[in-house]
Amino acid sequence: MKKSKKFKKLKLKKAKAKKEYSEIKIKKSGFISAIFKYYKVYPVLYTIAITATILASVLTVIIPKVTNTFLTNGFDPNKIIQLTYILISLQVGSGILMYIRNLTGGLIGVKIEIEYRNKVLDQLLKVDMSYYETSKIGESLTKLISDTEIIGDNMQAIPLAFLSALVTFIGGIIVTFSINWQMSLIVLGIILIIAVAAIFSVQIIRILNYKWRKVYTEVNADVTDRISTIALIKSNATEESEMKRFLSEHKRYYGASKKTINFNSFAQALLVTLLTGINIVGLVTGLHFASKGIIEPAVVISFMLSVNTLIFPIIQSIQFLTNWARASTAILRINEILDVKPKIVDADKAIKVNSISGDIIFKNVNFRYKEGSPWILKDFDYTFKKGKSYAIVGATGVGKSTISKLLLRYYDPESGEILINNTNLKQLNLKSYLGHVGYIEQDPQILYGDFTENIRYTKQNATNAEIAAAAKKANLSDYIEELPDKYQTMLGERGMNLSGGQKQRVAIARVFLKNPELLILDEATSALDNIVEKEIQAQFNKLMVGRTSIVIAHRLSTIKNVDQILVLEKNRGLVQTGTFEELKVKEGHFKNLYQAGLMD
Repeated sequence: MKKSKKFKKLKLKKAKAKKEYSEIKIKKSGFISAIFKYYKVYPVLYTIAITATILASVLTVIIPKVTNTFLTNGFDPNKIIQLTYILISLQVGSGILMYIRNLTGGLIGVKIEIEYRNKVLDQLLKVDMSYYETSKIGESLTKLISDTEIIGDNMQAIPLAFLSALVTFIGGIIVTFSINWQMSLIVLGIILIIAVAAIFSVQIIRILNYKWRKVYTEVNADVTDRISTIALIKSNATEESEMKRFLSEHKRYYGASKKTINFNSFAQALLVTLLTGINIVGLVTGLHFASKGIIEPAVVISFMLSVNTLIFPIIQSIQFLTNWARASTAILRINEILDVKPKIVDADKAIKVNSISGDIIFKNVNFRYKEGSPWILKDFDYTFKKGKSYAIVGATGVGKSTISKLLLRYYDPESGEILINNTNLKQLNLKSYLGHVGYIEQDPQILYGDFTENIRYTKQNATNAEIAAAAKKANLSDYIEELPDKYQTMLGERGMNLSGGQKQRVAIARVFLKNPELLILDEATSALDNIVEKEIQAQFNKLMVGRTSIVIAHRLSTIKNVDQILVLEKNRGLVQTGTFEELKVKEGHFKNLYQAGLMD
């Protein structure tokens, strides 16, 4: 019994902590300040939308007053047609104004959605590579597509709905009190009770919605990740197990959404029931007052019309409060991306690189991927001479690829310097520097598009003739010319229509087109069979002529012709340097790798 009580207390504490955490975070979403910000950005559209909203609301609330005036000033059947024209005119006018409001509001929403989407895209392009190592791409895509749409829709809908509800409600109260203040006080009392219940329920919906969207994002990320590895799934015939996994993930999503939907349904049912009760109370009160002779029976009709104008803004308020919860959650989740501070940024007055004119020097470089983790590079010193070729070899995890990532400035050293043109790489304008660097990795990135788009990526103002010349140098043009659509042939997502060798040739063509001064090949042939590897290596040999080239590899055909080989060993760093012919006979780590058949 004591254990059960203890467990319940612990559970309540956890729930309270989670609730407080969620509420604090949601309050930081900045939704209201964002509305004011965008009013300043789009003042004309917002002013038109606000004016149309106010006028439409005014026309709505005066209908009961017009009706009451007609009924209480002596009922004249001959004036029914006149009243009909007046009421129709008011409704048509209200409809036209609502169209203008919806049109301008919709345009504002799309503009805001696009702006948020561009901000997120810009941030995703700016954040460091480390962000993508710890975040699922599917989560970012859900925020980019779904959450920005929610923000765009509600950034205009919520303030306009609130304004409409406010004007209609205040106008309705004035009209209702002008008809009969005693009955109006009774109705107003019920409305205040409903308002308190609505505010309380929306607070809970905000928290539940945050948790729901979090699970929604996680499930989307998982599905995106799995579908993007469809070749792995197909090659292992794991469709059935993956489908079971999807079903399991969506059960989790269903569980999270069920809680929100359940409470939302209960809250809406309760509030609608209370709202319907206003009509009943208004009708019964009106009939009672009429039976006592306090009001004329005809006034009951205009009073009920007036009460109905009060119900609509309350329903609107409940809807916009629920949407506010969704929009606040969406902004909060977008801010999780926008608040990431990139570490790799250009220095103030960064130096533009017109060419890589000298040696590349690593000076006492220390690097590890996370603070507290083992050093990948420790006191690494080496000078890569301009125009020379180098191969970096060693076992997995010794820092071979790390050197290429530091040269591409995916990361900065924890201490020490990398000097380009005798200047710290951190002081250089990164875009201008990378304009002189060519990089080919093990699995080249192929865009969804044709050959022309993919080859042109490294030099986006290249002519078709330059693209064809680059493809020819990469020994790719003959294959392209045999295809029905030639250079306009679509390559499929991630180059699914190409073989490994053809992907590498596309990457080589890009580098030929770019014509860089520094060439980095990171395990560029390790995934190819021996025959294709020899063909590709011949293209690499062409590429390396006259360029400072750094090759990370273990195949003999790749490393034996370079000017210098750097041998790295775990926990010891750089242990040997020399040519292939020197190192294969010299006692040391390279000879051990060579004799063990690890240099195939």
